Amino acid sequence: MTASFARWIAPARMPDCDLAAVRFMGGDGHDRYFQVACTEGPDLVARLDDKDRLVETIACQDASAIGDGCLAEPSPAHRTQ
Repeated sequence: MTASFARWIAPARMPDCDLAAVRFMGGDGHDRYFQVACTEGPDLVARLDDKDRLVETIACQDASAIGDGCLAEPSPAHRTQ
């Protein structure tokens, strides 16, 4: 999933994030939400539209109502190798 997610976002939209892991949090038919872990800095939530375009990023502390919120650590299965 991490490799696919990296293609969905343009590096210019998240220039300070060296993608380490990604976890699907849920969606509503129009948008999908992913917890994004960067190699440095805090995790964030990326909202993608139905065309896989990055719409916004949300700080994890502001995303508790999205799916099950941010987890302390995304699943190891979603970590890059």
